[in-house]
Amino acid sequence: MLFPSIDMFRDALRDYVAQEGFQLVWEKNERTRISAHCGSQGCPWRIHAFLLPDGITFKIKTNAVKF
Repeated sequence: MLFPSIDMFRDALRDYVAQEGFQLVWEKNERTRISAHCGSQGCPWRIHAFLLPDGITFKIKTNAVKF
C-alpha cells in the first residue's frame, strides 16, 4: 500500500489504530523509515514503512499480523 506523504501514512495508521482499539507505540520515526507496534503486552502486531526513491511516497513493507 502506498501513501503520498509521511503525514498521510501517520494519519491512516492513527485512524486504523483508533478503529481497531489498540495502543500504538512508535519504534523508529526517521525521514526514510517508520516502524511501530502494538503497545499491549503479548500483542504481535507491527508495521514497517519506507520512503520510495521518489523522496515523497511511503510504502508499507511489513504488516506482520492483521489485528
